[in-house]
Amino acid sequence: MARSKKRNNKCKNCSGSWPIKGCKNRDACNRTRRAKGTHNELLNLEERVLFSGNPLAAGLDTGPINDPSIPSMEINQLPGDANRDGVIDVADLAILGANYNLNTENSRVADFNGDHKVDLADLGIIGSRWTPKVDHIPQVSRTGPAKSWFADLSPAVQNAIEGSRDISWFTDDELQTASAWTVVTSDPNGLHEVLKHLEVQSVQDRTALFGDRLQVSVLEVHLQRPNDYQQLVKLATNSRSTLDVIPIFSVPDEATGTLDPSTVVDGSFPNQWHLDPTASSTQWGIDAEGAWATATGENVNVAIVDTRQDLAHPDLAGPLNAAISYDDAGTGTPNITAGNQSHGTAVAGLALGDDEGTGIVGVAPDATYAAFNFLNGPQNIPNTFSWANINNIDVFNNSWGRNNVRTLRYRPFIDVQAMENAAVNDINVFAGGNNRDVSGAFQGWDRTNYDNRHVRQSLVIAAAQQNGDVERYSNPGSNVFVSAPVNATGPGNSTTSDVTDTLGIAGDNRGYADGNITNGFNGTSAAAPMVSGVVALMLEANPDLDWRNVQHILADTSQKNGLIDTDGDGVFDGGDANSDGVIDDINLRTTFLANVDTDGDGVADGVFDTDNNGFADPYHTGWFQNGADNWVSDNFGFGMVDANAAVQAAATWTPVHSELHIDSLTQGLPNGAVPEGALGGLNSLSNIDTFVTESGLHVEWVEITINATVQDNDDLMLVLQSPSGTQSILSAPGGSTTQQDINNVTFTTNQFWDEDAEGVWTLQALDTGVGDGQNATIDDWQMTIYGTCCEESPLNVISLAHPFASLTNFAEMGLAAGGLSSDMYTLNGVNQVGESLSMGVFSNGLASDLPIDQGLLFTSGKIADAVGPNDKPNTTTNWGNSGHELLDDLTGTSTYDASGLEIYFTANQNAQISYEYLFGSEEFDEWVGSGYNDGAGIFIAVLKSPTDTYEDSGFSPVNIAHTFNGGDLTINDLAVKNDSGMVYGKYYDSNPLCGNMNWEYDGSSLLSTSRLPSGSSAITLRSGAHYYIGMMVADAKDHIYDSALAIGLGSGEGSAKDLLDVTVRPLPWPIVPIDPIGIPGSSFKAVDPDLIDPLPTPGPVPGGGWDFIIPLPSPHPVPGMDTDGSDEDLEDVLALTQPMSSAAYAEHAGV
Repeated sequence: MARSKKRNNKCKNCSGSWPIKGCKNRDACNRTRRAKGTHNELLNLEERVLFSGNPLAAGLDTGPINDPSIPSMEINQLPGDANRDGVIDVADLAILGANYNLNTENSRVADFNGDHKVDLADLGIIGSRWTPKVDHIPQVSRTGPAKSWFADLSPAVQNAIEGSRDISWFTDDELQTASAWTVVTSDPNGLHEVLKHLEVQSVQDRTALFGDRLQVSVLEVHLQRPNDYQQLVKLATNSRSTLDVIPIFSVPDEATGTLDPSTVVDGSFPNQWHLDPTASSTQWGIDAEGAWATATGENVNVAIVDTRQDLAHPDLAGPLNAAISYDDAGTGTPNITAGNQSHGTAVAGLALGDDEGTGIVGVAPDATYAAFNFLNGPQNIPNTFSWANINNIDVFNNSWGRNNVRTLRYRPFIDVQAMENAAVNDINVFAGGNNRDVSGAFQGWDRTNYDNRHVRQSLVIAAAQQNGDVERYSNPGSNVFVSAPVNATGPGNSTTSDVTDTLGIAGDNRGYADGNITNGFNGTSAAAPMVSGVVALMLEANPDLDWRNVQHILADTSQKNGLIDTDGDGVFDGGDANSDGVIDDINLRTTFLANVDTDGDGVADGVFDTDNNGFADPYHTGWFQNGADNWVSDNFGFGMVDANAAVQAAATWTPVHSELHIDSLTQGLPNGAVPEGALGGLNSLSNIDTFVTESGLHVEWVEITINATVQDNDDLMLVLQSPSGTQSILSAPGGSTTQQDINNVTFTTNQFWDEDAEGVWTLQALDTGVGDGQNATIDDWQMTIYGTCCEESPLNVISLAHPFASLTNFAEMGLAAGGLSSDMYTLNGVNQVGESLSMGVFSNGLASDLPIDQGLLFTSGKIADAVGPNDKPNTTTNWGNSGHELLDDLTGTSTYDASGLEIYFTANQNAQISYEYLFGSEEFDEWVGSGYNDGAGIFIAVLKSPTDTYEDSGFSPVNIAHTFNGGDLTINDLAVKNDSGMVYGKYYDSNPLCGNMNWEYDGSSLLSTSRLPSGSSAITLRSGAHYYIGMMVADAKDHIYDSALAIGLGSGEGSAKDLLDVTVRPLPWPIVPIDPIGIPGSSFKAVDPDLIDPLPTPGPVPGGGWDFIIPLPSPHPVPGMDTDGSDEDLEDVLALTQPMSSAAYAEHAGV
């Protein structure tokens, strides 16, 4: 609902404690406290209640629970975990025993159900949650700074929670209109006991909506009497297990295979012009007919979430699957009843009407139809988008929303979570809404990103006309994804199914027209099912597509209605607003001023004058090209959907890489006043604040969350500008609204699609209400950028687990890296520290933007995980191994999962040894300054004899691997974190997600200025002396978040391939019946020829055998053949007809 919250200047002084007398809103104080870094929900119960948004802050009686001296359960504490060590065991049982049958306040550390006594009920909680002993080594997890109970939810859901959890924002009258309340608790059983004191209509557990991301329970409570909410709030918050009590305000929403087209005989099919391919600049279509040669939607389940529907309609009865249909009214069937005018029937026909020979044909005529009655029921979104329904459905179509409003919509967080679940697990399609300019009756200039149901995982659909022009009512927005044509240029709209009645009898018309067909359906309600049908076609062509890949395909294949390519070179030359084939550019956004030809008469009037209403567009919504050369528009998103192109792309689609994201900190703006001024050119807005990222993330979506003090938000223009200069409108002037402040509103935009995130992002604003005395201030903002790393890393690694790898060769490479050739020393011994898969060699470092091209690589995880791009923030392998005492001393704590090499040798001559090296870690930046001080070193010691260890000789090895200022290669020596959370260091370089350094680690010991590796001091070796060298890396304090040490192998010091014992070693498995030289019974031994450089010329080898490069008839799996020790499918092999030694073959082949 729209909140009537008003700011009170008494709230501006945040030095005192709450409640402040006369202050109804503590939002300003919350922000000030957070900016000062004093907000910590988990310090104690008093602090938690103060900032949690519970009604305690509204002055309600809280009883003794508000006494800060009382021990309290932390929010993330498990019920039963009395000592808060994360497990429930005998120690907790002992604490309970010491407090058993006591009911003093100090005993409440063992009062798990909050009933003010320690008894059998609490013992039962311990018993039901007892943590069993495990014999295996568990995967270690790490708990960071204390977090709120909803910190692991998506930003969209978090902001929906923040938008309603403080009930002091609402008046008593408003709170009595709440349709239900959500109570968040760590003890649902205890809450049910509390609710027995109230007249409760129903309680629904909504915890499952959130998957495994919550450690608490979320219950939806419906009261018999709305004014009982105060008693609910008081009773619930008197239980220390309650974390939040949040009102739910419900505002009703309104209805807003293969097939040859020549064989379709359905009577109204010729009138369905929208199914045709685009024929000209005045005749646009979605080309479903072209797509039918590949797919018709078979085996794809499409749910029409709408009104009741005519399930017996001849276009719908065939594809209907009643078993997966749903009626939110609880009648068991979503069929129409007497008096229903079925919006849902028309929507269903457009999406999947059957080609049964009569009536119409849907975009996906062979899709399976699931009818969902939502609008003619209680409109319970969590029930409609339940996990059971989500599991049955592939595509949800939602042609509904709120009409004739222009307001920021705060839907309940459980609703947002449910719709997000549907969007992530299926494809969730939403009509963008019809609140733009409705024939002069309503000039709301609503935008699609004013409704928080439009999460980025969904598809928001706009409507266009047959000639490709703007539909006057279709909401624009930065999160519109694609559009579809719904309105013919001449008389008539979209032709589709209608409620069946008796043709010729006007009195029984229950639909839109006489009979069971209507030619008058339009709106974004008609555009959305066309796109839902297209998605069904795509899913038949490629059932593995998820929401991101569907979005990528639609962005790549959509038609650019209103743009023109005059010379046919595939590049748009300009705009053609009136579709006359001549460039006029008036529909290109070269200014923020509205100069679009909205009525198609070729005049840039910016006026909807089809009905002579004289209302002008308040800002420009036309086409523009972003920094990645993608054409986007507030009106049409990426353009008009093209079913045939989308289906063809889907059939051969290569999935995009995993989604990644980067977050800015919430940035408070003490001087965030928005300047007043007239809207004009693209430079008419003022820069309010910036966010800088070094990430090379390829952008898909950006979410921007804003808190602003705004007296009249229909005067406010908010824009986000990317480093490429693209400007995306988040909020725009126009219409009229009584809504004032912007509170935790998340605006989404896809208009930076494919751009590089690296650089400066700028929040811009303008208050167009010049001189009206209604000022606007941006209080704080935060942004999250979503995308992927598109470039593969050229970095190559070979682990010590490779079948040809030699530990001796590895040790010799370790000495060669220090400058010692093989004649300069005698190798006395080698000791491997850690797993073979954790160490090995690398090459192509310079091509990966590392400062070392090749050499040795040691990791506390897997060497294969070192290969970039940096697409994970916390790459981890827990080997369960110990660390090393030298690294314990270096890091100042116990180390784990050490990986390294210890080399014992005797110098044959005087020499100097020194190394170049690079330390990288996943501990950066989050864990800088903590005890997780991962580190690496290169240690050297003199030994008394060639058989001694450094312990035998009594000499402590000296670490020679330092930064240029003499610091060690540890997290906390390289970087520091200031009070605001910023990480910096003179000898540290951050490597953000998709960063320039194409390896996995989040930071390194790289010099930011010269980008050179650190180098060790030269150590002089004496002829005849015995030495120990240890090079190693390890995790500190726990086993997780990998770190790495790369040691350079310079020019003339060898090659990374020197790790392999010889180029070829016959393997103990035959390839049969391959017989290229006609020798019966010959048995071939094979290796991967990619490891041989150069390849030998086939021919005779010593001993009478032959060698051949043999292409295999099909890939042959070879255990352990890949460079990281995993299995590999070889397509060709080097085969030897006779066994021979590796050395003999290497000598013969000259490799």
